[in-house]
Amino acid sequence: MSVTLRHIYRKMRRQNRSQYLLMFLCYFVSILLITAYGVVMESPTIRNVLPEGGDSRKMLYMIFALTLLGCLIFINYASGLFLRFKSREFGIFMALGAEKKQLQRLLSEDLLLLTACSAFGGLLLGVPLAAGIWNFFRFAIINTKEMVFSISWSGLLYGLFFAVISITAVFLKGVFFIGRTNILDVIKEQRKSEPVKDVKFWYGWGGILMILLGGFLGYYHSAFFIQVLKYWPPVWANVVYAFVPVGLYLFLLYTVIRGWSGKNSYKNIVSRSIMKFQGRQTVRNMCIIALLTAGGLFAMFYAPITQCTRLYSIGQRTFEYAFFYRGDEEMVTQKDIEKLAEKHQVPIHSYTEISSATVARDGYRDLYSDSGAISEEYVEQLSECQIVSASDYKKLTGKTLDPAPGEFCFLDSPESSESTISITQLTNPVTGKVLPVKAAKVLPEYSILLSHLVLNDSDYKEISRGLTPQWQEEVVCFHGDKDSENAYLFSRELFDQILAHSSKDCEISDFYDRIAKAYYESEGMTYEDYLKISYEDADSMGFANSWKYYPDFSPMDVRDSLKNLSVFLMTFLFIFLICLMSVLVILYTRSITLGLSCRQVYEDLKRLGASRAYLRKSVSRQLFSVFVSPTLTGAIGIWGYFLLVLYANSGSISSAEWIGAGVCFLLVLTLAVILFFFYRRVRNKVYRMLNI
Repeated sequence: MSVTLRHIYRKMRRQNRSQYLLMFLCYFVSILLITAYGVVMESPTIRNVLPEGGDSRKMLYMIFALTLLGCLIFINYASGLFLRFKSREFGIFMALGAEKKQLQRLLSEDLLLLTACSAFGGLLLGVPLAAGIWNFFRFAIINTKEMVFSISWSGLLYGLFFAVISITAVFLKGVFFIGRTNILDVIKEQRKSEPVKDVKFWYGWGGILMILLGGFLGYYHSAFFIQVLKYWPPVWANVVYAFVPVGLYLFLLYTVIRGWSGKNSYKNIVSRSIMKFQGRQTVRNMCIIALLTAGGLFAMFYAPITQCTRLYSIGQRTFEYAFFYRGDEEMVTQKDIEKLAEKHQVPIHSYTEISSATVARDGYRDLYSDSGAISEEYVEQLSECQIVSASDYKKLTGKTLDPAPGEFCFLDSPESSESTISITQLTNPVTGKVLPVKAAKVLPEYSILLSHLVLNDSDYKEISRGLTPQWQEEVVCFHGDKDSENAYLFSRELFDQILAHSSKDCEISDFYDRIAKAYYESEGMTYEDYLKISYEDADSMGFANSWKYYPDFSPMDVRDSLKNLSVFLMTFLFIFLICLMSVLVILYTRSITLGLSCRQVYEDLKRLGASRAYLRKSVSRQLFSVFVSPTLTGAIGIWGYFLLVLYANSGSISSAEWIGAGVCFLLVLTLAVILFFFYRRVRNKVYRMLNI
């Protein structure tokens, strides 16, 4: 029986199946994660929770882009490992006279089998993985009709596209690999290292500075273009974000090669020298790990930051129950409310009812030219503005305000840093009466009168005289129990009754503005109310966040905020798990590769008399650097970036936001615990591989 090249190759394939399995798993996990992410991202369930155009949706896309980039680099690394392993046997075959066409055919069969099977498995199991993880958290955290997972098969296109790109890339690498003519280069490829020859002293602090500069300029460059240059920021301006990955690479390169203990440069010389000879590929993988860690934590930070602020503001409200309605609505009365409270055994007191009005305010409208230049146009009636008299404000809150004639006090969120309001004129939309005004001061306010202007009584009567009921509002507030189950049932039924008494004309969102609509139509433009709401969706998160007349009922709002917190946690926890799985796979692969590449070094050290404790210490220092440097950099970096965003939003960080930031830091510590136990398991496996 004659032995052919194919017979020998088949035996070698069986002998080295662990290398094939490693590449298969890397490709399979990457395609599986991208497919599952795509299915979740395009699911109608997620589209309802995170509507198109919202900040949460944009963040979802950004994290997906990070995950996609990380997986692309990861599979490029995996295919490089596989080809490095194949280099020695292919070099020997070439030395024995095998033709490149034969080897190309054998390699193509390997790559086709591995990539096709991994792609098929990833695409096939992506949907069950997405649905399984989602439903697990749905039943474990919150189970509502909103959270029933529905599948959009268009999400599979993400996985399919990724599979095509990755398969094409690995085949091109295979063609280039076989195309080399120098047999010795092919044979030595497996032992080839990528040492770092020179690491400058400034790489460390220079890298940190570039990371900080990239994050700062990336966040503020849009505001600089718009507010200072009066120009819409061009796409190329986003290049400032490139400082972040470049700085990250320099920082990690300095950390791995030179370290930060300059006085002890010869301490742990073995582990540091090994890391230096594996420097470039190690640092590249560490950069991916840092980005994926940052992306996963970025997803997890969103829910605590938003909902902690929401819960804190609910607790600071002046009244536990407050709602308002348009003056032409037939709404529930005080008698109806008291009867309902008696039914649910909820004591209420301090029932207060006042009037407010809606008028037109002036301001500047931004005009955008085709070239991107931004100019301003003054408009006498730009948008709606809610006003209340000083006496009614005192009746509701007990606080005395006495603005001078022609002045107003603006009731703003305590988290805001606004010190001036650019309103100089109020106009009665019915009679056309104009009242020149100027801001007296900005006051913090947690009540339902947030964003109202407080005028003295004479100015209020003058500007509101002649308004029709459509431009007037009634505000109802009262105290009551907010912590019991009965309080929630009472607030829920009262909300249902308010909804039942609301007409179709009030089925509008917070963004709908009658004054702006009239202005646009007078200029021959179309006014688009881009956010449509429906009473049929009254139980949805979108309706609660958007309906203009949604009441402030603390028992119901606390319960709904906790539900929303669960929804966001469930949504972004899935994304975090995907990023975490990617990080763990890359850490495991990089650690095993380090162990395999330096096996001969440790064998020589054992022959030279090195103790087992010394060898273990050397290995643990290498692995500890691989684990800690990128994950710590990614975690601290994204936590600091979140603090920057919080500060930039309002010019300060509120108490509620600090609480949310503290919760986020606890999440970082939780990730650290997970990685520590994973590090111990991987380290022990490398010990066994090296027989130490």
